Order: sequence, then structure tokens, then C-alpha cells
Amino acid sequence: MSNESEAGANAKTTRQSRMYRVIADYQASYPDPLSMRAGEPLETSEKVEYWNGNPEWMWIWCTDRRGKSGWVPKDAIDYHANSTTGIARYDYTAMELTVAVGDELVVEREESGWLWCTDQQGKSGWIPADHVTEKRNISFETSGSMRTEYLDLSHQIENGMTYFPGDPKPYIAPADATPPWRVTQLHIGTHVGTHIDAASHFIPHGKTISQYPLERFLLPGIVVPVPGRNDDEPIGVHAFEQYLTALPAHGALLIRTGWDDYWKTERYLRHPYLTRETTQLLVGSGVSIVGIDALNVDSTAQGTDHAHAALLGNDILIVENLTRLHQLLPGVVYQFSFLPLALSGLDGSPIRAIAWHTGGEDLAQSKAYSRIPQNSTDVHRGEAV
Repeated sequence: MSNESEAGANAKTTRQSRMYRVIADYQASYPDPLSMRAGEPLETSEKVEYWNGNPEWMWIWCTDRRGKSGWVPKDAIDYHANSTTGIARYDYTAMELTVAVGDELVVEREESGWLWCTDQQGKSGWIPADHVTEKRNISFETSGSMRTEYLDLSHQIENGMTYFPGDPKPYIAPADATPPWRVTQLHIGTHVGTHIDAASHFIPHGKTISQYPLERFLLPGIVVPVPGRNDDEPIGVHAFEQYLTALPAHGALLIRTGWDDYWKTERYLRHPYLTRETTQLLVGSGVSIVGIDALNVDSTAQGTDHAHAALLGNDILIVENLTRLHQLLPGVVYQFSFLPLALSGLDGSPIRAIAWHTGGEDLAQSKAYSRIPQNSTDVHRGEAV
């Protein structure tokens, strides 16, 4: 895939350029792929891919008038499902970019799970979005030949942010202070933004956040991807079974739904949720913390509480409103920090969720996890299906 030159500025997915760092190698599939101009006729086929199983990330296999083929996002062409032709809506080329871990890229556009990037040699093309992380969310600490990457998984606490219906509305404002001193009023609930639930959040006489030792919040863990979910869709046990063998003893399991894309929208409240069977599977796995990049492990739309009851009732802490979990390779063991504020006797706390991994052979060998198919339609971008 690839970006357009002029007309793409009008595409809904165009954004201001940003700097990213590559966290997983990617090999471009086609040396001379499709390239189209706005208004150009195209041949379409029955080959359709829903990238990472997401029904909103639809790509169609097309051929241009030069006879070159490639994947085209559905919004880039006007076509009918039963037709074999379409018309390009804007300029586009399906060129992909070969990148390696550590490369720095300028990202100019997002499209259905892919990014249009330019590397330091000036070459441009598409790469999967889950192969990079934005530089503002990553830092490096070097010691000898080892490199540690720190990744921020937290939403900003700010006015206008999403919060759970019925919870205190976040409010931040300047307080009275003598210039040049600055002091700010901060009015928030214990479960605002990216936060952790203590047992006392739901369990009568359960532990408060100050009753847990610090080591409960500093632990290894993995990310499990469950993409392509619909509004208020249950997450069943099959999404987790292949990953539980990688879960460290008493570790953290973070669920990547991609629902953080809807932060600050009404749809964020209609997130996927854990079924009773899934919750019991996690309880039996020996997990210490369950996290999710959504508002709630239960269904907010239905008002369920079975997940909180089972997890907190078994002394399993819950982290909610995580973000940018795409930075982490599925099934790879990372170290996590979910340290709460020092709040005495309360039911939870906002946190600064951080992940890190000491670079080395294990991470390189584990990259294959990032390409584990999520369903029968999740294939390599370079393959026609």
C-alpha cells in the first residue's frame, strides 16, 4: 500500500507528520505495485481483506490500467460489491516500505491499520501501524550493550476527557497564587483516566489501594490482541487460549481491543467486555493484574459486574483505560509498572502505566507473535486472499 501525493490531503485519515520508531521488522511485498490517479478506472476482485480482523479496516485487491495490482482501502474507490470495476476517488499508490527495528520514520497518514511513512533515506511507503511506536511515547536507557525501551500506556488527565458515567467529572483550573508562582486545582475521582481498581472498589471489606505492597504493581506480563470487535461485543475464551502459556506466573495480562481509538467519543462507552467464562479462565490462569484499553472489563452499556466480582473477589487487580497497546508485541513478556498514588484507604487510583523491555534476542525471536492470525481473514498484507 501507499500514500497519495496531492489529493490525500483531503482524505479523512490525513494527519500532521509525526516521528515514529520501528519496533518490528517489515519486508515490503511488491517492487512495482498499483498506482492510481483520482478518476481512474480500476478492476476490482472478490479478494477482500479485513486487516487484523477489524470490519472497519477493509482492503480490496485492485488492478490499475498498467496491469499492476495491489491492496486499496475501500474508501479510496467508488465501487459496488457485485461489480468488477471501480473509480479511484483520490491519488494512491500501494507501495510498501521495508523497515528494521530502530529505524526512525516520519508518519504522514493513517489508513485502516497502516501508516504512510518516509524513512531517513527519503523512501516512502506503507507499513503496519503495530510495527512502530510514536517517539514521544518512548525513551531509551542504555547500559553496555543492553537497551531498555520505556513505553507510555496512559491517557492524559485533562478537561474534556472521557470518564465513567456517574463518576466525578474531571475538572482542572488555575488556583489563586502570587505570580510568578503557579498552583492548579485538580478535581478527579479515583477511577479517572488510566487507573487501577483495588478490591474495595467492588468487594465489601476488600483491600484498599494502600494495603497492597509495591511489588503488586511492578510485574512482568503480556498483551493479548482481540481486534475487530463490535460495539458491546463479548470477548470469549478462544481469544486467550493460545497466549496463556506465555503468561508469567502471577503476571499481568493486558487486553488490546483497539478501543482507545474511540477515546473522547460516545462510542468509547460501547466497548467490548469479558464474558463470565473468560473471566473464570483468567482467574484460573494465576494472573495478578488484568488490564484493558477500554473503559471497563464489564459491559458499561448493559451495566454488568460479573468481571469485577470474579477478578477483584479473587484478589486480581484491574487496570482500565490503557492506551497505545499496539506498541507491544502480542505474547512477548514485558515489564510493567502500574504504581498508584499514595492514597490512604481508597478504592483505586489513577496511574502512569509504563512498559519496558530490555532489547535482546528474546524480543527478536518473539516477533512472530505479532503476526499470529486473529481469524481466517488476518493474513500478511502482501498476500491476496
